[in-house]
Amino acid sequence: LRSRSALVVALVALMASAVGGFTLGRSDPSAVAPPAPTRAQPPPETAELEQAEYVRSVSRVIDRLSARRTAARSKLRRAQRPEQQAEAARALVRAYADARRQLSAEPPPSGAGAQLRDQLRSAERAHRRLAAAANSDNPRAWRAASKAAVEHERSFERSLRTLTTA
Repeated sequence: LRSRSALVVALVALMASAVGGFTLGRSDPSAVAPPAPTRAQPPPETAELEQAEYVRSVSRVIDRLSARRTAARSKLRRAQRPEQQAEAARALVRAYADARRQLSAEPPPSGAGAQLRDQLRSAERAHRRLAAAANSDNPRAWRAASKAAVEHERSFERSLRTLTTA
């Protein structure tokens, strides 16, 4: 008798669960209220103007960074000794750090400006590791740090392209 009543209770619970699941599954998702916006978005025209203004302000910084990067990369390619490699890598660190500091404090609404600053910081750190690897005179560490620095530079360039084409 006990096992029979337990079986009945289990079946009733199973049926209630199935009916509840069916009801929830068939409810209209559009009836659920959308989440409240966290901040008001500017009209598209205003956002585009802000983006264009930000790109203009960033372009001067990026032009300076580009010139410094070209010179430091050339110096890095010509470097024969670890001390020379470390100095060239530190020049790249300074170039990225200066560019990051010069960027506008107010990123565009798209968040691309914040991403650009993050990429500059990542490239700066990668080149700092490259300088440390050169100082350690460890070819294996140098290759790994060099590969990472190139990847961070590519990531920065992708962020820059995203910003200017947005």
